[in-house]
Amino acid sequence: MPHLPNEQIHLWTVNAGSEVDSRVIDCCRAFLSNLEILRAEQFLFEKDRELYVISHALLRVMLSEFCDVSPNDWQFSQNTHGKPHVCDGFPQLRFNITHTKGLVACVVATNHEVGVDAEFIEAPVELNLARKYFSQSENRYLESESQEKLHEAFFDIWTLKEAYAKARGLGLSIPFESFSVIPSIDHDAALSFTSGTVDDASMSRFFRIRPSPHHCLAVCVRCASHLPCYLIPRQLSPLAICSGLSERYAP
Repeated sequence: MPHLPNEQIHLWTVNAGSEVDSRVIDCCRAFLSNLEILRAEQFLFEKDRELYVISHALLRVMLSEFCDVSPNDWQFSQNTHGKPHVCDGFPQLRFNITHTKGLVACVVATNHEVGVDAEFIEAPVELNLARKYFSQSENRYLESESQEKLHEAFFDIWTLKEAYAKARGLGLSIPFESFSVIPSIDHDAALSFTSGTVDDASMSRFFRIRPSPHHCLAVCVRCASHLPCYLIPRQLSPLAICSGLSERYAP
């Protein structure tokens, strides 16, 4: 059984903005499967390959933090929409990973589906994307924001929508304009539906954090509103992942 209470949602983030030592990348790569290594090599740019390697090593470290399994020994499969899950032994484990420029994140829980998304908020804002993929109420929310806050508001909504879709395990098969996620002051969000989406809004909890001045991040947890549920964030460096691995599970 995982050493993880149902009410705890663990979020680990890794700052990968500066140049990462090649020895750290090699250490992280040593814990990946052959398939993961092949997938990493398919990325055109070296930085994207590094983010993939770090994020999948982070996932394996996190899972091993809560289960008596070596990071090397985890095996994964995917549902029909591409969401990964543990193959055998721990059916209650749930996880999700994301990476963007300068940041890697992983969320782990038990018996609650989870989704996480992070974005580099200094990237240009494409308001045409909002008009195409955001709901009417989300676009009205953006229009109500000042020019100074528009940038941040756009990425808040985008990460919330991505996190919800990933928690549902349906990915982009959910039309983004069919639901609305409006950020609230208390770092939560209000979920509602327009048309064609069959779901209970009370079954989704949202958490929003700023893991760095350059990033926004959202977590969605599929948890009934009457059940306790809280986020436990932890920040690591790439070297910390490697050090933790070498101490407990030397490859």
